Amino acid sequence: MITIPFPFRRLQTLHICWRSVNWGGVTALEKMLQQIDCLRHLVIEGRWRFRVKEDILSSIAVNAPGLKTLCLAKLQWFPNSIASPFVEETLSRWNDRFHKQGVPPLRLEKLCITKCTSKNCVADLEKVILSSPCLNLSNLRYLAMPAGSLQEVIHHARFRTIGKQVTHLAIVNLDTSAFKVDSDSFPVLSHLQLYIRKEHDLVRFLHVHGASATSTPPWVDMHINFEKHLNHRLQNREMTAQSYSDIIVHTSSVDLALRKFIVDCEVSMQISVHFAHLDGGEPDIQHDYIREMFPQSFPTGHLEWTDRKSLEWWFDHN
Repeated sequence: MITIPFPFRRLQTLHICWRSVNWGGVTALEKMLQQIDCLRHLVIEGRWRFRVKEDILSSIAVNAPGLKTLCLAKLQWFPNSIASPFVEETLSRWNDRFHKQGVPPLRLEKLCITKCTSKNCVADLEKVILSSPCLNLSNLRYLAMPAGSLQEVIHHARFRTIGKQVTHLAIVNLDTSAFKVDSDSFPVLSHLQLYIRKEHDLVRFLHVHGASATSTPPWVDMHINFEKHLNHRLQNREMTAQSYSDIIVHTSSVDLALRKFIVDCEVSMQISVHFAHLDGGEPDIQHDYIREMFPQSFPTGHLEWTDRKSLEWWFDHN
């Protein structure tokens, strides 16, 4: 384990890439947090070595009581080989120990769970995070999580209140469209972000949430991030109609679904789009790319390009 003197007592934002250095487990994290007086935003990426006695959420709640934003990426609480009874017993010990400390839970405003690597991601989120006494999520305004986990949250009576104050919702891995993001689950939702890899998942999502289905979607701003690199190569960044021909074939169904979604909506919805394989490109190139890829929906005036980083609120600490 390494020890790092931490001279930034007034630090408000901390981003830890756990695998970049041998932190020595949760104990090292506690020592670091104890040296910061006013931490507000914490991002942790990577995995730590599992130990029964180390509950990372409890450590954060005790040592960073003013935290408002928590982002956990690529984390795995329990090895996949551990049996469920052992997990339940461990969680019970963690929760009992936290209660005995008499520390109030964190009143988070923003929570992001992304890039889950565990096969039990949904169970980890339900049992470890959402059910943890270390977190008070009643005032949550920003929420990001995988589609599978979100589906369970929406239909689980125990967690239905989590979305009542959420205004910004990010589905970081849209791999299912069997659920509906409605006004009952998210009554004050205004911004929806979708991160997709397969076009047909987006098409089905738009169909399920279209105004003609049951009611107008509750949000008015939507961002769609295409994470999959399409089979297309830019040559000297010269964007011509010919260079888009192979891509348009794959996106025609998305284009038609988007146009129908926009036209059918009873509210004036603005949709922004971003393509991962064009990161770093000039805004004009991105704009032209969208216009050529979506010839049906672009003329509606409701489709535009937005930089992905500007929408990743879990990294934006203003």
